[in-house]
Amino acid sequence: MALATRATGGAGRRKPVRARCARGLHLVSCHKTQLLGFTIRNAASWTIHPQGCEDLTAAASTIIAPHDSPNTDGFNPESCRNVMISGVRFSVGDDCIAVKAGKRGPDGEDDHLAETRGITVRHCLMQPGHGGLVIGSEMSGGVHDVTVEDCDMIGTDRGLRLKTGARSGGGMVGNITMRRVLLDGVQTALSANAHYHCDADGHDDWVQSRNPAPVNDGTPFVDGITVEDVEIRNLAHAAGVFLGLPDVPSATSLSATSPIVSHDPSAVATPPIMADRVRPMRMRLVFEQADVVCDDPALLNDAPVSISSYFD
Repeated sequence: MALATRATGGAGRRKPVRARCARGLHLVSCHKTQLLGFTIRNAASWTIHPQGCEDLTAAASTIIAPHDSPNTDGFNPESCRNVMISGVRFSVGDDCIAVKAGKRGPDGEDDHLAETRGITVRHCLMQPGHGGLVIGSEMSGGVHDVTVEDCDMIGTDRGLRLKTGARSGGGMVGNITMRRVLLDGVQTALSANAHYHCDADGHDDWVQSRNPAPVNDGTPFVDGITVEDVEIRNLAHAAGVFLGLPDVPSATSLSATSPIVSHDPSAVATPPIMADRVRPMRMRLVFEQADVVCDDPALLNDAPVSISSYFD
């Protein structure tokens, strides 16, 4: 990776600055675009990054990156409308698909933000990847109407994953649907995490605090997540982990009509989400500050879950 230098204030001392890795394919403000029958390998960073695009189709294609390569997301639509991803095979080192909607500036600037709406993912194979279908953590503009259906996610760390930015990021996530999806060999099948700690300030108390904070324009909201007819095999850690904010508990609807088929017998208990004070687990469904409705008793067939045992 190329390195630049900049002065740090000390006499003769210079600090190396990492150059930003290029996207494999960066589409900006494109309309009525079709990406058909292509293969992209070994991008240095996000493989395909549509930004501010509308009426975009990607189909019958392959996206590949080394399994140990960081930030090599497969397809990241940001502030886009009406995107169809169909029949695409993903084998990447980071998230297969990460839906984004921008990030507020350090002083709350939001003039550059625009929502993402109308993302459909069908007949795709994700094997492997960090996350199958991910929303966030850059979601300040809002993400709405996302559907993933008739897909296989094999060996991904997580299946459906929502990660909101810090309490200052804002944004609304709503009407997210996953149906008729096979999750095989995943670590955590479904997760929603309002205390995601990947950013530089991610471990600060104002990000990780479980105490209520005033609701304002910077408060992120998650509402209306539906999961139907999802089959989970060889599960390692948890079928679902939902850690919301006490300010605005996430409303998550689970309509899981297919039971978990099997657990991975060799799996070691591990914290299933990237948040502080989350204990290792191998349970089926745990939640805190999240309204979860589950109509499948099979998800709760293990011992009753004590929230205080897993979230400190």
